[in-house]
Amino acid sequence: MTLGLTETIWLDEEMISLDQATSQGIAFHINKNQHFIRLVLFKPEAAEHYFRTNPKERVMLRKEVFVGWLVMLKNSGCGLAKGYEIKLSNANKGYGPLLYELAMSATNGGWLMSDRKSVSDKAVHVWNRMFERSDVEHTFIGNKCYPPRKEESLKYAYRLRAPLDYQSYGDTGASLIADVADAVNSDPAWVEMELLRQAETWALNSF
Repeated sequence: MTLGLTETIWLDEEMISLDQATSQGIAFHINKNQHFIRLVLFKPEAAEHYFRTNPKERVMLRKEVFVGWLVMLKNSGCGLAKGYEIKLSNANKGYGPLLYELAMSATNGGWLMSDRKSVSDKAVHVWNRMFERSDVEHTFIGNKCYPPRKEESLKYAYRLRAPLDYQSYGDTGASLIADVADAVNSDPAWVEMELLRQAETWALNSF
């Protein structure tokens, strides 16, 4: 995982819901440990094709696989018992709000905040919209954890008042990982790590 990255994401105001995304065949996978949470939105058929393709030919296929990617790092220095700081995020048009809602829901009652070191203009727009939403709760952290810019929205941490029940959909990515691993005779753990690694590479090269 790459840390210390600028939070730079294009999030359109149009929002695709989790119901819409899953009905369109978009899968999601959430990877957690005690330090960070990684979340990827992707197209299962394209991902399976990617893993079945010769490694030398995969670079051109990457953009067909991924829809969204987000890394958040646990932050215990802002006065929050369960605070998470966005370190890298990117999403195709319409999927950004869903990516952030899934991220807030994946913290299990925790709070989501912007990168504390650097935030792009586009990301500021996202947090400004978050600040205005009635279905999103926010708590002031500015005196304990100063943001990198002066915008008011960056002085707060956020969480959904009613988190998405994403677990009822099942981790669609996990079943795909198992299927792909079986098809290519590989370790499921390797397939998962490769999927996450390629998603981050896609995010870094999509700006």
